[in-house]
Amino acid sequence: MRVLILQNIISPHVLPYYDGLGREPDMDVTVWFLAERHATRRWSTDVSGSFRWEILSGWSFDVEIQRQEKGTLHFNPSLVWRIPRGRFDVVVLRGWSSPSYLLAQLVCMWFKIPTILWSGSVPGALAYGGKSQEKPVGRRGLFRPLLQWWVGNTHAYIAYGTRSRKYLIELGADPNRIYCVWNTVDVDKVMVAADVERPKRDNLRTTLGVRPTDILLLYVGLLQPLKYVDTLIQAYDLVSKQRSDVVLGLVGYGECESALRLQANQIGSGRIAFFGHVALDDLSRYYTAADIFVLPSVDIWGLVVNEAMSCGLPIVASEAVGCTDDLVISGVNGLTFPHGDVEALTRALLLLADDSAMRERMGRASCTHIQNYTYIQAVPALARALRNDSGKGKYVPAVESKVDFSEIRVRS
Repeated sequence: MRVLILQNIISPHVLPYYDGLGREPDMDVTVWFLAERHATRRWSTDVSGSFRWEILSGWSFDVEIQRQEKGTLHFNPSLVWRIPRGRFDVVVLRGWSSPSYLLAQLVCMWFKIPTILWSGSVPGALAYGGKSQEKPVGRRGLFRPLLQWWVGNTHAYIAYGTRSRKYLIELGADPNRIYCVWNTVDVDKVMVAADVERPKRDNLRTTLGVRPTDILLLYVGLLQPLKYVDTLIQAYDLVSKQRSDVVLGLVGYGECESALRLQANQIGSGRIAFFGHVALDDLSRYYTAADIFVLPSVDIWGLVVNEAMSCGLPIVASEAVGCTDDLVISGVNGLTFPHGDVEALTRALLLLADDSAMRERMGRASCTHIQNYTYIQAVPALARALRNDSGKGKYVPAVESKVDFSEIRVRS
C-alpha cells in the first residue's frame, strides 16, 4: 500500500507515527513536509525513520488571525502534478489550515485518490471548553460551509481525541469512519528520563532557586497571547499572598515575554522564575523538580500535559485545553477550571498546595492514566485507519499490527 502523508512542518512528536507505520510490511510510506519549521519553534528538524520524506518547495505566509491566534499558511503548487505521479493508494492530510491541503484534496478528488483527514481542530474559542452550545463565529463560521464540503468528500477521518472527534461529527463526518489516533509523546522515554532525574531532585531544585520545602508550580509552553500566562501570574499573585512557600516557574519563550516579566516584577510578593527555552531532552529535569503542572491556555490539545503526566505530576488545566477531555480526570489526576477564571484557578492551586497527599495521589494517577495514551496504542490505530479506508472507499477488515512498537522513539 502506497501511502502519502502531508504534514505542515517537521515536528519531533509526529515522526514516531510515521516510523511505526513504515515498519508495517504492507506499508510504503512517504511524508511530504510543506515547510521545514515555523519561526516560533526551536526544536530539532532532524528526520529519520522507516519512511521516505521530503520538504516541498513552496511559499509560507505568517498571518495574524486574531489576538489569540496566529498561524502560517503554506502553498506548494507542485502537489498538482506530484500527487498523481506518485500513484498513491491513499493520501493523508494533516489538517485543513493551509491552501496546500485544499489543493491536495482537489487533486485527489480529480484523480479519484482516497483521502483521510487527520484533524485536531475544535469549533473555536466559544466551544473550546466543550460546553458551549453557541455556533462558531469569525473565520471558523465563515469557512464552515467549506469545511462541511471537505468533510463530506473525505473517505475517513483521524481525530486527536474526544473533542476533535466531536467537531468532525458536527461537520458531518460519519462516526463509524472516525479513528482515534491519540496525540501523544514518547511516554516511556519521558518516564525513564524522569526516573533518572528523580534521585537528583533536591539538587535540581537548588539549581533552579527552589528550596526543598517550596512548592513549585510549573508552566511549559510558548509565551504567546493564546497561552494566557498573564492569568496564571494573576492567580499566582493571589496564591502567594496566602502561601509564601509557593514558587512559579515558566519554561518557554515568545512575543509576550517582556510584558510577562514586567507583570511579574509588579507583584509585591512571591517568586516567579523565567527559565527560558529548554531543549526537549532537558525538559524532564524541570518536570521532575516541579510539584504541580499548570496550563492556563487555549490549545487544541496540549502535548505538555502528556509530558507532565509521564513525569508523575498533578495537572491543573483550563477547560480550553483540548486534551482535558481525555487526559485530565478532575479530582483523580488533576483539576480543571473555566478558561480565564482567575479566581477558580487560584482555588485549584491553593487546594493542591495545601494537600501534599493529594498531590502525590494525583501524580501517581497521572502516571497510570497516561500509559493508555502512547505510540503503542496510537500507531496501530493509524494503520487500521489506512487499511480500512484505502482502496477508493472500499472498506476491508482491519488486521493486527506486526510491529514491535516498543522500539519507536521520538527524536528531539
